[in-house]
Amino acid sequence: MSSTNNSTTSSTDPTRDRSTAVAAGSATAAGTRSRGRGRRPAGESVTGGGAGTELVHSVAVTVGVWGPPHTAVRTSSGGGPGDAAFVAVTAGKVLVYVYDVDGLWSHAQAWQQAARLNAAVRLPELRPSRQEQQRQAPGNAVGVVCQVRGEQRVSVVAAPDAPAGRMLTVTVGAVSVQVHTTTALRAYLDVWTRALRAQHVVQD
Repeated sequence: MSSTNNSTTSSTDPTRDRSTAVAAGSATAAGTRSRGRGRRPAGESVTGGGAGTELVHSVAVTVGVWGPPHTAVRTSSGGGPGDAAFVAVTAGKVLVYVYDVDGLWSHAQAWQQAARLNAAVRLPELRPSRQEQQRQAPGNAVGVVCQVRGEQRVSVVAAPDAPAGRMLTVTVGAVSVQVHTTTALRAYLDVWTRALRAQHVVQD
């Protein structure tokens, strides 16, 4: 799952407490402060291991972004796990299903923080070529599906002297986005701002 504009890598990490992200698939996990009892830490999905055992898996994903990704926000009053309502947010090759307000706020606040930090980092602007715009068109396949419930662990880190150039790394739950341009940052901030406006869909 890579291109000159976006690249995706994943790694397993059973010790992290994160939301679940699965390359070319999907799984469900609770956030770090999800409602309800008996939920597993975010980032863990469970499969049967036979003979009464179970295997716990954790996946972390890193996406590098230069140009403006295709973005979209879709809402539904049902259809999620247990027919739950959701807000579905697409940004580039990552699709995030969010099932509550806490999950939406985690993402929105992370990108707001990144925008404020960029005032000091000053990521460059990028005017994408026609080929890059076509590569980011809506018809291109999503590579990562993440399902989020509850408040997520958030981290925003500036790397003004990184070998690949200045960048901001925004981590929400299991997904880290390395943003290399203000153009890309603006797109992520916009899509999560739009998603936050739809929070009434997933309010209890």
